[in-house]
Amino acid sequence: MWQHRQVRKVQEAEFSEALRQSLERAADTVFPVPSLGANAVVVKCKPGHFEAEVQRVVRLAEGVGGSASAWNDGDSVRILANVPGGAETLFRESVGRGVYDLNAAGEGGPLTVVEVVIKTKK
Repeated sequence: MWQHRQVRKVQEAEFSEALRQSLERAADTVFPVPSLGANAVVVKCKPGHFEAEVQRVVRLAEGVGGSASAWNDGDSVRILANVPGGAETLFRESVGRGVYDLNAAGEGGPLTVVEVVIKTKK
């Protein structure tokens, strides 16, 4: 009896995970990628370096005391970073200049959303 219960729990967990992944894929297909418009920071990189650039931008956002979320639409990666208002300029300049790491956490104030778009170099 316990074996059947354990097997059933494993199967339910696997089903739940498969369902979650399926719903995420469907949402990525149906819902548009969020965009803030004209004030985006655009970064160009080689096609194989998308993930490294995404991680760099997320690390910079966290380094100034913020957070970030990324969406990959296949042609570009769009990152929405929530950073403290006092660190927005520092964050924007660091992303644009290719800074690898930053530790300026402690900036206060309300959060500002900064959009970063990573595109393929052509």
